[in-house]
Amino acid sequence: MQRFSFLFAVFLLCIPFWGISQNTLSNEQLQDSIQKYYNVNSKAFLKYASVLKNSLQQEKRYNDLIQLKNKIGLQLISQNRLDEAKKELDEAIDLAAQIHNDKLKAISFKSLGSVYFQKDDFINAIKYYSYCDSLAQDRITSYRIKSNYAGVKRAIGEYEEALDIRRQLYKELATVKGIYNLKMVNLINTINLNADMLSKNPEKKFMYLDSINKYVSLAKKLSHKNDLYYSLILLSELSASVDTKQHPDARIIKQFDSISAILNKKNFHFIDAKIYFDKARYYHKKGDDYKALTLLKKIDKLEQTKHFAINFKEDKEKLYSDVYKALGKNSLAMNKLSLANRILIEKERHRQKVAKVLRDKYDYKAINQKIRNLKKQVHKTHYLNTILYGLVFTLLLLVFYSLYNRRKLMQNYRKTLKEYEIGKQKTIVEQRPKPKTTSKINIPEDVLNKILKQLKSFEGQDVYLSSKMSLDHLAKYVKSNKVYTSKVLN
Repeated sequence: MQRFSFLFAVFLLCIPFWGISQNTLSNEQLQDSIQKYYNVNSKAFLKYASVLKNSLQQEKRYNDLIQLKNKIGLQLISQNRLDEAKKELDEAIDLAAQIHNDKLKAISFKSLGSVYFQKDDFINAIKYYSYCDSLAQDRITSYRIKSNYAGVKRAIGEYEEALDIRRQLYKELATVKGIYNLKMVNLINTINLNADMLSKNPEKKFMYLDSINKYVSLAKKLSHKNDLYYSLILLSELSASVDTKQHPDARIIKQFDSISAILNKKNFHFIDAKIYFDKARYYHKKGDDYKALTLLKKIDKLEQTKHFAINFKEDKEKLYSDVYKALGKNSLAMNKLSLANRILIEKERHRQKVAKVLRDKYDYKAINQKIRNLKKQVHKTHYLNTILYGLVFTLLLLVFYSLYNRRKLMQNYRKTLKEYEIGKQKTIVEQRPKPKTTSKINIPEDVLNKILKQLKSFEGQDVYLSSKMSLDHLAKYVKSNKVYTSKVLN
């Protein structure tokens, strides 16, 4: 039963990849899977991405294909598979050139610059960053390039200039909505640069420690407990604590190990070298130099087997020298110190060469001016859009008002017309001649004349003023009956 359950579980895990092998998943399902596994499960991401890439190629959806190749390239860079990443990004650049899409070409140049950066080939990194910058026509890309240049400055040891760029970039990014990843990367690098400055300038310990605490607090607040970024923030904080604390707490090692486990799940194995180095520093401070030596040798093994580019080689060799000296192996300590000095001399020579290229390619003032111009352009566009929307709204309001008035006028016209017609009909009815009504009185003529004669006589007297006057009295006066008298009077 347990065996069956195990096999069933394996079958369930294989279902997604069965869909891949049979190519039965739709492009929408593949896109969803890529989004789901990006920066979570690199192996699954690359499998789904490979299938989608072939599908997009067949359908000639080149815009989507270029964007996918960039994602694949960045994922391969995170695994230190730099040659594979370069191949994907070279293809993306060629495709973007074929379809004349400068925006996608700029993004691909930037990603290719990151490949050369990981190879410690900073001159080529700067070259491709500058290509990207020349093609980019939006603020966000300019901010990304600025961040990359800060990374190059840190790598060649120009920590103060790199830190100045990071601080300024933090203020600029704070005014922009979105771009979560860029904000987090900038904050984490700002923390690391302050830690670098702290280790180089221990006399300014409190100044840099305050700065570290400030940016750690900001980064944690922004991270929203995102596992990856939160782990990187904690790693930077722990690394700084090894420098600042005379006797670091033993719990630091457990924290380093838990961070390492989280990052390895996300295939961020290149962080291992940094974690080993910080743990070695901790053990050296504690006096456990044999453990420190074991960890330093693990870093050497990573360099040899996985070819990780380590930007703290001279610090590693200096720590080697200190550890060997503490163990009483002075000859080995001298060798490591000599190697550290040679690395520093070579790095300084390389730094000067790169710094010259950086000054030529990266005009700090020009980039800032470009960003300001882009901001003005955005504000101007926004202003013009506001005016345009205002005019359109006013026009619609006038049209609506005009239609409303027209409707009202029509109603009033119909009402007036109706009233006029009714009035006209009344006038016609009123002006129509009334038929003459003649009443036929069947009274003998002699009786009629007699009554009329008596009435005439009656009018000449004041008899009618009497209160006793009535139809009966009048009939008796005119010597007739009430019927005749009434008919004559009416």
